[in-house]
Amino acid sequence: LGEPFSRALQRSRQAHIGRLRSEVETVFAAELRIAEADDLKHALMTATSWPAWQALRDDYGLSPDEAVVVMRRTVRSLLV
Repeated sequence: LGEPFSRALQRSRQAHIGRLRSEVETVFAAELRIAEADDLKHALMTATSWPAWQALRDDYGLSPDEAVVVMRRTVRSLLV
């Protein structure tokens, strides 16, 4: 809630996004060597982000195992 007003929270969020981007670029390096690499990278970042996991668990009530199945299906669909 305080992020728009806190430089420290903004920096922390940007650092987290940078880590996520780096992980996606490393894990999916081969897949990202395509023409729409930026679109795919952003889609993978969104699909594998903490808010996505949190929605599956908290909003939809999925167990960890069920949430993993959904995330795997989502990532596989993006890589087709």
